[in-house]
Amino acid sequence: MPFAKSASAMTPTPPGRSQNTVKQRLASYQARLVLPLAIVIFYPMIAFLAPTNGRAEFYPFFAWHLFAKTSSHKADVVLLVHEIEGVRLDGPTLFFELRDDFAAARGQNIQLAKLLDDYVFAMARGDSEMKASLNEVIENTYLRDRANVRYDVAIIYYHPIERYTDGTIIDIRTVASNQKGTL
Repeated sequence: MPFAKSASAMTPTPPGRSQNTVKQRLASYQARLVLPLAIVIFYPMIAFLAPTNGRAEFYPFFAWHLFAKTSSHKADVVLLVHEIEGVRLDGPTLFFELRDDFAAARGQNIQLAKLLDDYVFAMARGDSEMKASLNEVIENTYLRDRANVRYDVAIIYYHPIERYTDGTIIDIRTVASNQKGTL
């Protein structure tokens, strides 16, 4: 007899409760004991003894494809500044690196990245009206601290870890060249 009846199962049933309810509770208790034991025994057996038909993965036992795959490269749309007030910079400089020249660069506002994404999408759609409107927002909001600025909207490609550690950018593709004011 694998399971002995518990003392509570042998006591007389309280009034209003049928013998059937006690049997159901006992069966439920026994199932709660047996089920985890069965899982612990049979799950590894199925995992290691089942045929995999040449597959390296056997779902749900060995399913590494469930984990996210990440790309080693990333692309961002950025503002590259070449010249400020007639003074040519050493090379194209990312807008957010020019904290001394632009107050908006000190804030690291993510809205600029979203605005630049919209700018590139407007160019891809051929929407010159939207492009002109976004260009005006860029110049009047982010470049407002200087009257004359020559800049590019560009897409940079980089490996996130390399860029974080040493600032390496793999490729820069200029999407549009613009100028605020007269240089």
